[in-house]
Amino acid sequence: MKRKEHRGIESSAKRFGIDYRIGMTSLIFLIALGGAQAGAAVDDDRAATAPSPAVLSEQQALNEVLLSAPRAAAIRAQLGISKSAYAQATVLPNPGIEFDNGYAELSYRLGITVPIEPPWKIVLRLIAAKAQVGTAMLQIEQSLWTLRGDCRRAFTEFVVAKESEAMLRQLTELTKQLAQVAMKRFQVGDVAKLDVFKSELAQQQAELDANQASRRVVQAREQLNIILGRNEESATDVPSLPSFQLRGVSNDLLPDLSKPLPPLSQFINDGVQNRLEVRIVRQQMVANKAGLKNTIGNILPNGQISFGKDKQENPPDGQLIKRDYLMGGFPLPIFDFQQGELARIRATQKQLDFELVSQQNIVRGQIALAYRKLWNARENIRKYQDGVIAQSEKVAELGRVSYRLGQTDITAALTAQQANIQIRNLYLNEILNYQQAFTDLEQSVGHIL
Repeated sequence: MKRKEHRGIESSAKRFGIDYRIGMTSLIFLIALGGAQAGAAVDDDRAATAPSPAVLSEQQALNEVLLSAPRAAAIRAQLGISKSAYAQATVLPNPGIEFDNGYAELSYRLGITVPIEPPWKIVLRLIAAKAQVGTAMLQIEQSLWTLRGDCRRAFTEFVVAKESEAMLRQLTELTKQLAQVAMKRFQVGDVAKLDVFKSELAQQQAELDANQASRRVVQAREQLNIILGRNEESATDVPSLPSFQLRGVSNDLLPDLSKPLPPLSQFINDGVQNRLEVRIVRQQMVANKAGLKNTIGNILPNGQISFGKDKQENPPDGQLIKRDYLMGGFPLPIFDFQQGELARIRATQKQLDFELVSQQNIVRGQIALAYRKLWNARENIRKYQDGVIAQSEKVAELGRVSYRLGQTDITAALTAQQANIQIRNLYLNEILNYQQAFTDLEQSVGHIL
């Protein structure tokens, strides 16, 4: 039994990308411990697993949000509520006190009433409780899986916002240099004052865009800090993307274009088996069947026995009689044989059969949509990395050099630079689209890809 439980813990830990070998930092260990023990485990391991405040990697962020974020703690605490079903399943009917004072007949009776419950009823209740707890475990895992996806999206938004700000700051400096060239050429009478005005306007627009990007960084950092359970003003930082033109650089946020994307059918077959929503429906079927057995076991009602002392007085000269008594009663399931509950459970089972097919259909649609978005983003990133970025950089640089040498006007230089800004922004948006599609595909399949 312990080996089977450990295999289940290891499987769930792999789903969330947590190394099972680190023991108490295993997510499902925290779920299984529940409540105060889970909190203690987080406190004990926080020093070992907490990321450096300087640079936070994606894996560190995902581990932190699952192990120590307040949202994750609130989700794990639901397990204690579910486990109360075990305590309720072992509850036995209360005994009672029976008394009968017949003053007119001078008959007095005092005793105890003990309900008699068939032994199989508690066993069936425990089986049903186990199935309910299993359903709750999957629902908790589903909530944590959704939280992981939210954290990943927030992390990606922070990285892209930071890259966008750095890019716009760099281009602002280039625009400033272009404005200085325009001023020098105007002072020597080489160009008209209009070139100065155009370059200054472009510089102001670039500074405005850079300042807006800075505010986006602040917003993204605050959202990531909050979802991690940190103070919103914490100095959290994330790694930068590699240079635009470097295709072979390894990075968690960029696709490995040297490896082909597996076929859609592989993801769909994986998702219809491992998606948590599908597994929850299957577990609900198990719980419903356990409830059916429990209901069948309850068809025979509980009986009761009573025993105690009975005293009879026979005046005027009769003898006082004191005797023990024993009584019993067992209802017969003639009119009530749980027919209403049985009908409800059988109807629920039929609905769950349809629900399973429905969930699988939903999974197929979500996986197919996320897959196509992922494929499109990969191909767009490939095109940008294969030459669009480098070509745009070259055109913008040549435009600045040509204007400095007096070979072109300011409009051509500014147009080339604005086109470069647009292309680099589109590239960052494709990276964001890729990560969002990848996260959606992971969420749709039900495990880490």
